Amino acid sequence: MIRIFIILCLLVSFAREGLAQKDLDLDLNLAAGYQVVQAESMLHAADLALVGLADLFSDDENDAIDPLIIHDSLNRKIDKTPGLQALFTVNVAGQLLHDSFIYPTRFLNLHDRGYIQNALMLKPNQLFIGKPIPNQFIGFDSLPMSRAIFNMKGHLKGVAVAILTPDHLLDRSYICTKCLVSVFKTNGEKIVSFPASMEKKIAIKDLMKDYAPNTVFDLTIRTLRTKSLWVKFSQYDLVLLYSYVL
Repeated sequence: MIRIFIILCLLVSFAREGLAQKDLDLDLNLAAGYQVVQAESMLHAADLALVGLADLFSDDENDAIDPLIIHDSLNRKIDKTPGLQALFTVNVAGQLLHDSFIYPTRFLNLHDRGYIQNALMLKPNQLFIGKPIPNQFIGFDSLPMSRAIFNMKGHLKGVAVAILTPDHLLDRSYICTKCLVSVFKTNGEKIVSFPASMEKKIAIKDLMKDYAPNTVFDLTIRTLRTKSLWVKFSQYDLVLLYSYVL
């Protein structure tokens, strides 16, 4: 507990005053590590809700549960999970079955969505994290996460989907005013960045080849000279790039 308190005190100092040049390598690793823990905790919370949803419909007898009860149950999970926007399920044909957003459930087919098609190819206990979905009406992106639903005999029944707000993955209160932070999938797709206007096409795959994880290196982002490092997530196929503008 004392160690956590000390780390938080240091992070507050970093956020207010920027990173100390003398101990920049250590400071960058500490700040980046904190953001990875923050992001993984948000993803894990959303994934737990998703696992519960997939488990609920793995039992064929649960298909007879009153749809309104299911709708209310999904919304209770959302209320308890920071950053979670929606939960829903589809059958193997992509037809929407249960939806936390609207009741009665709309007649809607989502089979062409990437997070549905990819999830239908998953094995049990695998998770797919999709591309962020821009939404100009609500002002922030949506991040889909999906798992395949299998019945007790191992037959594919459909897909469970959680929609997360990617902005919640970063704790902005602990990012210094001269810092740039982004989360990427290891295939190069950007999940979220702060500030949001940060360069979208950072070649994270090249950086991962050229530099070891948790190792500070020089990087120019747009015209800004930075000291940067990348950190691999322990539980998910993601990396975080943390940069300090010189």
